[in-house]
Amino acid sequence: MKARTLLTMAAALAVTNTITLAGPLPPPPPLPMPIYDNIGGTGDGLNLYTEVLDGEFAYDDLQVVGGGPLAGFSLAYGTEAFQGFAEGNGEVEFYLDDGATSPGALDTNEDTLLLSESLQGLVASAGPFGSIIYERADVFYPIPTVTIPDNATIWAGVRFTSTAGGLLRTLHFAPISVGSSDQFTYQENGPPLDTINFGLPADAGLGWELYVVPEPASLSFLAACGLVLLRRRR
Repeated sequence: MKARTLLTMAAALAVTNTITLAGPLPPPPPLPMPIYDNIGGTGDGLNLYTEVLDGEFAYDDLQVVGGGPLAGFSLAYGTEAFQGFAEGNGEVEFYLDDGATSPGALDTNEDTLLLSESLQGLVASAGPFGSIIYERADVFYPIPTVTIPDNATIWAGVRFTSTAGGLLRTLHFAPISVGSSDQFTYQENGPPLDTINFGLPADAGLGWELYVVPEPASLSFLAACGLVLLRRRR
């Protein structure tokens, strides 16, 4: 009986030692980090981008802060005042501003296409007395396949196809909380449209959010924790 007790205690100590040697569990994966954020500023959704017709792309230049694997994006949209409601679909495109002969200007023939995404079943409505209520389209990528270069300029475009009610529209917000953008918006390979003419401040932009997985420090730290854990178990 005493021998069995000693054996049981030895087994318990062995398990305890194994757990102790393994060390603490590695930290959870890092949360997506915003590199551009312009949804939810002063004057939310009070101004609409109405120069680009239904079925045509409207682009904004997003100067991001940092970079990394794209974990997802969000788009703010709505409908025009007094339209009641609008339904439809959208198409999103991201271009990297890396054209050889046209830096600082959108050129879909030269700039690198990073992403193309379809948004289905978008619905927006106007509030009482024609006030604008913005909606969000959120897209996340569990396994990122696109990398945003550090401090790049991204041409973020959206094209709406309205199917019922009024027209779906992109919305302006100000100020931009993460990153920056100039005071212009753009049509596909067309001249810039001066949003100042619509009474918007110089730091206004269309409602976009871009998120990345923090790199390389966070992922290197996770890899190091994994190696330490493996060595301890051996």
